[in-house]
Amino acid sequence: MRLLLDHDLSGPQVGVRLWARGHDVRALDQESRYSGLPDGEVLRLAGSDSRILVTHDVNTFPAVLRDFAERGEAHAGAIIVVAIRSRDFDLIVRAVEARLARSPQQEQWRNLTVFAIHGGLEQTVSR
Repeated sequence: MRLLLDHDLSGPQVGVRLWARGHDVRALDQESRYSGLPDGEVLRLAGSDSRILVTHDVNTFPAVLRDFAERGEAHAGAIIVVAIRSRDFDLIVRAVEARLARSPQQEQWRNLTVFAIHGGLEQTVSR
């Protein structure tokens, strides 16, 4: 699966683990030219590269995704990791992997947004 990790997730920790499981991962915390990129632009960047956005930013991304839906602007999918501390790298990876396993084709993620929660529980919030 093609993934883009938002600035708030560690490329060297989370990205490497996802890459080792066969995913094609980009991590914004490893690409300094994208430092400070607004959330809407992060989502557009993910879409332009056909990548599912993975973020820990539960405070602002739900509103950004709602705005995209209201405008009819497409995105390549988003996973919002909640209820897991940002330093619990293995738990984040397991939660993301559990959600990816339920929709294993990249095309299934178009305009799909889900919350990934510790224990593999998640909720689909938009399509």
